Amino acid sequence: MNKNGKPENLTPFKPGQSGNPGGHPKKRPLSDLYLALLEEPFDEAELRAKRKLPRGATWGEAIARGVALAAINGKMGAAREIREAIEGKATQRIEFGDTTLMDAFEKMNEAELEAYASEGKLPDWFPVSGDGTSGPRKLGDELRVQNC
Repeated sequence: MNKNGKPENLTPFKPGQSGNPGGHPKKRPLSDLYLALLEEPFDEAELRAKRKLPRGATWGEAIARGVALAAINGKMGAAREIREAIEGKATQRIEFGDTTLMDAFEKMNEAELEAYASEGKLPDWFPVSGDGTSGPRKLGDELRVQNC
């Protein structure tokens, strides 16, 4: 508490209320300048005619047309830029060859999970590896599980 403050002026925040709801404003000076430029008319008459842009076209439209033409001409970076702007970045697929252990953990009941968490003991039916063999054991024998 501020030693110069008055306790009667202090009130706790209501549940779900932040002490600084707006937060510190984010500064984006270069991004703001780019945005302003992209919205301005593309007045370069010779360049506009060369790129077959209509009067009143903006810098943003000129750039979009240029990227599209580059993509048509086989520039994969331009094609990727267009796809990512429309669909977002491509998700990376991860495939697991053998999901035996993952499936076994999902099948464990509450008591088996509790025994594993407290004692490191796996149930008798739990497979040692992807070959389907099983047997009673404790964590640290042949199987090590890491948090992902």
